[in-house]
Amino acid sequence: MEDLNDEFSEKQLQRMAEKLLAGYRAPTALSGLGEKEQRMAAKLLGASNAERLARTGGNKPFKYRRPTHVIEYYMGAWGWAVDLIENGKRLPFKSNLDDEKLALVLAAIKQKGVPVRRFETEGEKQDRHERERRLETNPTIKSKPKSARFDVLDELRGFRL
Repeated sequence: MEDLNDEFSEKQLQRMAEKLLAGYRAPTALSGLGEKEQRMAAKLLGASNAERLARTGGNKPFKYRRPTHVIEYYMGAWGWAVDLIENGKRLPFKSNLDDEKLALVLAAIKQKGVPVRRFETEGEKQDRHERERRLETNPTIKSKPKSARFDVLDELRGFRL
C-alpha cells in the first residue's frame, strides 16, 4: 500500500477537511454551548423553547413558539411563594415573601400584563370545606335584640284613629 501522505499534500488534506466539516452541524442547536450560554438562551427564548431547541436535531427546523405565562401565588410553610407557569410547566420564581414583598412583586408582574391568580393549596382547600360544613350545620344568623318600645310600636302599626 502506498502512503497517503505521498499522494496528497498537507495543504490539500487541510482543504478537504475544511470542506467536509463545513457542512457539519452539531447534533442539536444548544449542544455546542456552555452552561452559561444555555442559561442565557433559556432566559431569551423561555425555558420551554430552550428545551425544544435542545431536543431539535440539526436536520429539523426550529420554530419559535411564544410561551404562555401565568403567575400563581400561594401561602407556603415560610411565607408566600410565587411560581411561574410557562406552557403548563411550573417553575419556582420567588419564595419566603411577606405580605408587603408579595404585593410589590405582584404589582410589578401585573404591570407587565402577565395574568396572576391565587393557587389554593390542599390545606387551604380543607380549611375552606371545613368552614363551609360548619356554617351549614350551625348557621350564625345574627339578629338584633328588639326593645319593648319596638314591640309596642309594631302592635300599633296598623292602628288608625
